[in-house]
Amino acid sequence: MHGGSAVQSTVEAIIDITGECRLIDSIRRALTPDNQSVPENMSISEIFKEIQGTNECAYLAEIHVHASSIEALKRTKATINDLLLALKAILNIYNSLKS
Repeated sequence: MHGGSAVQSTVEAIIDITGECRLIDSIRRALTPDNQSVPENMSISEIFKEIQGTNECAYLAEIHVHASSIEALKRTKATINDLLLALKAILNIYNSLKS
């Protein structure tokens, strides 16, 4: 049996969303407050940009978690699940307003 500490890992996940600028900006604004305060050993960086020559924009969120291998995977998965639930809610509202 090993008495040492668990192996440390860094897990990176990238969410890249492209679409109509108004929708993508709404997504960015809705998610940014949650991304300001993150747990220790986690960082989230965001990029919002207009795609030249189109009417579309892109929102990119990079999630980095540094922890023991299992803990890093669990925390990254939980964060992605939270983001996907928020995206689902935003898209449901957006689609209901478009109808």
